[in-house]
Amino acid sequence: MQGYGNAEAVGEVSHYWVETPGLHLDLGPHLLPRACRFPAAEIPFLAWRKSHPLPAALRYRTRDRYDPYGPMTFPDDIARRMELFLADVAARWEARQGSLPSPTWFLMDAQSLRQAATRDMWARGVVHFERRSGSQTLPF
Repeated sequence: MQGYGNAEAVGEVSHYWVETPGLHLDLGPHLLPRACRFPAAEIPFLAWRKSHPLPAALRYRTRDRYDPYGPMTFPDDIARRMELFLADVAARWEARQGSLPSPTWFLMDAQSLRQAATRDMWARGVVHFERRSGSQTLPF
């Protein structure tokens, strides 16, 4: 098992995601296999409908919730990375020829998970984990 978390910097926030009234949005899991200590399957973007419970393989522990209407501040290094990322997205959008291809699929609900499990190794693993694990045995 591997995920976000930074044991070396206790108290540091290791991951951000966005929750809207209807969706749990997280593009970050797609990046996890890039720095993995072992060979890992690609992970999709998450655009999970909040009307459905998340699979047991995806666990989120909220440390802080930010006021959706309040100002947001970030450490300088995070703010700079965000600026570079947004500038790159804007440049790609301006230079696009047709629609931009997505590097992965979107995990939206249990049905999209089951459909992806027919062709995607990560989705098959999640479905298998769902069948084998009891969510009551997980740490949170």
